[in-house]
Amino acid sequence: FDSDVRKLFKKMTPASKKNKKIVTRQARRQKAEGKATNFHRAFQRVFAEDGEIDTVVFLSDGTPTEGIMDPHILLQWVEEQNREPNICIHAISVGYREVPGEVRYP
Repeated sequence: FDSDVRKLFKKMTPASKKNKKIVTRQARRQKAEGKATNFHRAFQRVFAEDGEIDTVVFLSDGTPTEGIMDPHILLQWVEEQNREPNICIHAISVGYREVPGEVRYP
């Protein structure tokens, strides 16, 4: 919920009961503070990791306003980058009602 990309944990973390509580608490504290929403930058960070990532939960409070903003082009780029690592990506939009040109992955 900011123009910067941040990780909640420094390294891969198991989805233990304790860690799920930490994630839930942090998600509830989030406030829109940034000037831009850049999905592309966030996914660049994901794909630059060392290969340990198998699942990503992507939360956003809006549509992209920086980087690749066309949802169809962004989806195509993510698909191309994700061919080899084949990361499971869960994208969740919070608090934004209208999604122009909504893209659904088959």
